[in-house]
Amino acid sequence: MDIIDINIGCVLQAQLISGNSNLRADVQYIGCLPGKHVFVSAPEDPVFISKLTVSDRIVIRYLDERNILGFESRVLSMVNGKDSFLQLKYPAKIERVVLRKNERIPVKIDVNVMKGDVVHKGVISNLSSTGALLFLPIPLAEVDDNIQLSFAVQFGVLKNSINATAVIRNVTETDTETPGVKYYKYGIEFLELSEQELLYVQGSIYEHMARNRMIIEANT
Repeated sequence: MDIIDINIGCVLQAQLISGNSNLRADVQYIGCLPGKHVFVSAPEDPVFISKLTVSDRIVIRYLDERNILGFESRVLSMVNGKDSFLQLKYPAKIERVVLRKNERIPVKIDVNVMKGDVVHKGVISNLSSTGALLFLPIPLAEVDDNIQLSFAVQFGVLKNSINATAVIRNVTETDTETPGVKYYKYGIEFLELSEQELLYVQGSIYEHMARNRMIIEANT
């Protein structure tokens, strides 16, 4: 039997998979009785709660340093009151995937890029915890130049602004479908991310991987 090792109060992501609803919401870990039950706070999302019933299949996912962990369970009971909570069946196993430091995922995130006192709007097309690929409509800077970035990432229902310093590692000029119009791809490396910003970036990467790599075959 796999042992659940989660700090009490840790935020987890719950995914309701019964009926292929695939709703997601954040919950907090309360505790467990190994081999029998897991207790989490009830989601605050009213849509999630309205769809949730006893015996529903549910997936719980969470981060542990650089690992993505998750398990499938079933709702055994729903206790309503001042401190509502869910009683879940203890999982048969816990799936684990190592989140590599350079894990890069495709995204489409609007970004403000500052070079000097000028702000340019662009798009981040892929993202890792160490860097990103930017698309900009104008030539902005050269290799080894520093730039400032401002963008938002989301993990579950939580959203956070990232304000980062980065260095340009490579630049590529590419034609678009419009004759005479080009765009510029900038491969960048983050130089300064706070602990909280890094957590949100990793959480966003984790969420993408959990959905697309299917560490738990949620719909089987």
